[in-house]
Amino acid sequence: MKFSEIFKVEANAGWLDLQTGRGLLLFELGPKAEIWAEKIKNPKALVEKLGVDAQKKIAVVGKLDPDLRSDLDATGAKIAKSARARTSTSSSSRPPRRRTSRSSRASAR
Repeated sequence: MKFSEIFKVEANAGWLDLQTGRGLLLFELGPKAEIWAEKIKNPKALVEKLGVDAQKKIAVVGKLDPDLRSDLDATGAKIAKSARARTSTSSSSRPPRRRTSRSSRASAR
């Protein structure tokens, strides 16, 4: 169900009541009903769900919705001009694994 389909959200005595275009939906959630009502009334923004913050560097590939671009800019994240991956000379201190054929393993026994 989309948030846009929900007209009214209430939590009463452990029940979450959602008034929608399809009718009234009742969920027995116990003490979590209040928490869910709050999450539905105040959903997280997409950038928050993605974990984007001022400490992150992100790359955008393709066209981007202007509102999302504005939200990304507001986080303070560094936005890369391209999505090229950085390569390093050494990604691991472990030496590469040597492959041997079955015949060489059998003859080593």
